[in-house]
Amino acid sequence: MDNIHKNNGLFCCKLCNKNYSSYKSLWNHNKKFHNNIVNQMSNVVKNTSNNVKQSSNIIKQYHCSYCDKCFEIRQTRWAHEQKCKNINNKDKQIELLREENELIREEFNNAIIEIKKEFIDLLKNNNITSENLKQINNKVHNVNNKYVNCTVNNGQINNTYVKFGNLDYTKIFSEKEICSLMTNYKYKCLEEFIKKVHFNDKYPEYGNIFITNLRDNIAYIFDGKEFIASDKTDTIIELIDDHANEINLSLDNHKENLNDYTIKKIEDMLEKLESEDKFLDENNNKTYNNYKVYKINCIKKDIYNLSDRKKLELLQNINLFEKHNDEYIESENSITI
Repeated sequence: MDNIHKNNGLFCCKLCNKNYSSYKSLWNHNKKFHNNIVNQMSNVVKNTSNNVKQSSNIIKQYHCSYCDKCFEIRQTRWAHEQKCKNINNKDKQIELLREENELIREEFNNAIIEIKKEFIDLLKNNNITSENLKQINNKVHNVNNKYVNCTVNNGQINNTYVKFGNLDYTKIFSEKEICSLMTNYKYKCLEEFIKKVHFNDKYPEYGNIFITNLRDNIAYIFDGKEFIASDKTDTIIELIDDHANEINLSLDNHKENLNDYTIKKIEDMLEKLESEDKFLDENNNKTYNNYKVYKINCIKKDIYNLSDRKKLELLQNINLFEKHNDEYIESENSITI
């Protein structure tokens, strides 16, 4: 522990005088550059503050529920909504969605009840076998797949989402896809993984985050039941941390399939995410408090540009389901219904 000291609440490496916001970040640094002393620091306790947040002046905007217009005064929006030309179309669409979704929910619940009855009968008759369990799990899997999407006006609106924060690259990408993204994007792989997971028609269940306004500090995330408003900065920090952790794990698991240059670039990016040093964006000649704040700003704009506010409004008016990555088979001799 001789190479650690605290500097203004930060963890500092005495050997090269670099500052980090957490013990974990400093540990990763030592593992890479001073590996011989990593084991000596295993009991250091984190006691630091989060210096990543930037203060944000919240400017309220009130959006019309039926069109794209926005207003600074709630009463003005209300007056507009009473005569908005789109009100009838929006009301009809929402009503259709509600009716369709209620029917789907009822069918889904009935299907699950039937499977539960079948499982209970097997228990009563003491007829539980591995083959029976596999058959029941397959039925649960098929029922879930059948009711993942609801069809409205010849289009698909996904009504089943993974809770924001539940992330595992191994359940989304193949090894080849992970290595390809890392090799092709290197320093930018963080942003690209976020796009590929959360804004990809191939994985609609991971479309669990929206940013519809850059002027306020509100993001919308799926909490397991519905899309709720959350602090935008906190949400993006959590998003970055989750993906950075998955990238770090993927890097460890697939190093043999990556060239040294790619590995170094990604390791440098992950290390800079934990650094408290100021960062200069040379493209815009703008200095940020640190590299993570810079990434927060970039990713916030990416999410805003990819978010569909009208889709969010529709999702906030229908019943939604939570999808669990491991909801089907926990083990060969267990079942989750």
